[in-house]
Amino acid sequence: MAIEQINGEMGETTNVGEMKLVEESDITKSRYSPLCRQIIAATGPTATTISVGMVIGFSAILIPELQMPDSRIHVDLEIASWIASIALLPMALGCLIAVFLLDRFGRKTTLLILNVPFVIGWCIISMSDSMCLLFIGRILTGFCAGIASPTAPMYLSEISSPNYRGFFLASITFDVALGILLTHSLAIYCPWSVNAICCGFLPFFAYIVTTFVAESPSYLLKKNRIHDAYHNYRWLRGYDEIANKEFESMVDAQIEISTSQVNDKNNESGIVHNQPHQCHQRSIDHLRQLIANKSFNFPVLLLSIYFLTLQFSGVNAVIFYTVTILRESLGANINEYIATMVIDVVRLVASLIACIAVKNMGRRTLTLWSGGSTAFCLFGLSFYLNLSAENSLKNHASVPLVLFVIYTLVLSIGINPLPWCLTGELFPLRFRAIGSALVTFFNFLCFFIVVKTSPIYFNIYGGSKMFCFYGIVTSIGTIFLMAFLPETKNKSLQEIEDNYTAKRKHKMSRNKVQQS
Repeated sequence: MAIEQINGEMGETTNVGEMKLVEESDITKSRYSPLCRQIIAATGPTATTISVGMVIGFSAILIPELQMPDSRIHVDLEIASWIASIALLPMALGCLIAVFLLDRFGRKTTLLILNVPFVIGWCIISMSDSMCLLFIGRILTGFCAGIASPTAPMYLSEISSPNYRGFFLASITFDVALGILLTHSLAIYCPWSVNAICCGFLPFFAYIVTTFVAESPSYLLKKNRIHDAYHNYRWLRGYDEIANKEFESMVDAQIEISTSQVNDKNNESGIVHNQPHQCHQRSIDHLRQLIANKSFNFPVLLLSIYFLTLQFSGVNAVIFYTVTILRESLGANINEYIATMVIDVVRLVASLIACIAVKNMGRRTLTLWSGGSTAFCLFGLSFYLNLSAENSLKNHASVPLVLFVIYTLVLSIGINPLPWCLTGELFPLRFRAIGSALVTFFNFLCFFIVVKTSPIYFNIYGGSKMFCFYGIVTSIGTIFLMAFLPETKNKSLQEIEDNYTAKRKHKMSRNKVQQS
């Protein structure tokens, strides 16, 4: 009934009977279960996200090689910091461009589009014989990584069932950690130019795989392509009763949105065309309504605080300058390259544990545990380095290494994957593209600030004060998140969206009662 209603409003002739291209008998006889099909669909964005990790981890192996006497490109400390951070501003720009691509072309097509320049960027880096070409390659790969950052979690959240959505979204940080580990591992066997060619294979593979997967049913519903949405939803989710109810609720929500859009168009048709200022005023009113809408501004504020807490926990400062930081913190007693590989492996294992933890534990519980433990490790590192500077501790390099390992473990299980999970969960469908793009833009802006300033701050004030500052920010952010973060575990995306709608309707009805 709901499907017939929305098709009637949009002037389409498709009915429920015509839409059932995939009957229950076909689904039960299928070789692959819905979970297997969701895994197959996730392969493309997974490969793309691994390449994003390679962009992040590449500078840690590139800078030390460029600083060698026999390097064909020579850099100083200032240029080295730009090599590390130059990819981050294009990442932020890519997030904003993703708003247009996701709404105009869809999730699948956006993944296909971004992987083409991704391959080109890695090839430019590999062939670079000057700083100019190296910067161009880093900018291009960073731009593509920025487009991928809101696209991958959005696609994964929309194709997965509520029981497995947390697992799929948490796998994003696992993929990034795997990309970092692969890049650092390849550096043992080949120079950075060959390493870059190997990195370019992942987006090429992602393009091939993504060609054969289904478009997001949520996007197709938003574009009123009900027939295609129904077909893709059944292929991804099967034909059980829970899936039926969720699809019906998605269609009901689209009816309400479509009705509102039709009313808006009818109102706009009454505007006299020779009064353009009225159209301009209506655009301003729409923008004000968007900013004032709690189902938009609350997730934006909450996730911005979460990403700020994540970035100023030092997660990417450690990744980008792993070798340099460990060399200064551990001294000469431990090989910093071996220590780097140890931390990379711990990060990868922790990201795998996070996939299981996010599926079985609440978002709030993980946030409290991970944020508190991360702050504790940061304060511990600060305390050790302060005593080490005063020569109170000598020949105890294992202490900071253990703290680095624990820090990487607890951060990678909780506050590193969770904001990416929530980015795919908290925004209603009508705000999902612009909301996800805005918070990931803010994330990369913080990312750039941290990575650009970390080596300068480290050299001027030392590791002790830097880690103490990160610990303070992490503590304050964790307290804020525990006060306002909602629980989304095992809820469908429509249930999360309905929660905002219910609160808004309750507030409106309460205001009416008070006014009467």
